[in-house]
Amino acid sequence: MRKHRSVTDEDLVAALGIAARIIDRYGDVYWPIFERLEKEREARRSRGNRLGAYLSNGSTSQPVPQKRDANATAKTAPQCTERGPLTRTRSNNPSGKG
Repeated sequence: MRKHRSVTDEDLVAALGIAARIIDRYGDVYWPIFERLEKEREARRSRGNRLGAYLSNGSTSQPVPQKRDANATAKTAPQCTERGPLTRTRSNNPSGKG
């Protein structure tokens, strides 16, 4: 079984070039693929730029919170119970009462 690898920015640029040639040769039916690749590339750039803006302005002086243990019980998050409001069902009574 092949392992999947992450798509790099270079992969996106190469795919955009291929998609552009396909659109040029076969028409606009492939345009949504080109747009999807472009949106992904722009989203990656935007995320990098936004992170960089905060990392470069000296905000790294703040401590990074420790990752919480997934097995630890949070005091602020209530636990769901069998009879909680999310498990209540509607009555068959058309009047909506009891």
